[in-house]
Amino acid sequence: SSVLTGKEIVLNPKKSIRIDVNVNYAGGRRFTPINKTASALVGEAVYEYDKAFSQQLPHYFRSDIKLTYKQNGKKISQELQLDLRNVFNIQNVFSQKYDVSTNSIENSYQTSFLPIMQYRILF
Repeated sequence: SSVLTGKEIVLNPKKSIRIDVNVNYAGGRRFTPINKTASALVGEAVYEYDKAFSQQLPHYFRSDIKLTYKQNGKKISQELQLDLRNVFNIQNVFSQKYDVSTNSIENSYQTSFLPIMQYRILF
């Protein structure tokens, strides 16, 4: 599920500030388990296809906050944005992979906290 909300604060007829919040929560992706014993014997990941999509990764949670300052002119508008993605730096598991050198199954993670600054000119 997802919740998106925002608020615009008008400073004067030409300037405004906007705050947007986006919160996402979802069940983890389903995956096919890896057989570690068989994988160690052949030197690559061996999936248990008889148990296809029988396991599930942990739940996914991410919150984003975007702050925008906008200035309107006669012919153009300007925006300065600060987008804070995954603001709480939650380590969400994206997938699992088999590591041949250690004979272990390791998690791959989605993007951690990521600030993005943006400046736009709108005609």
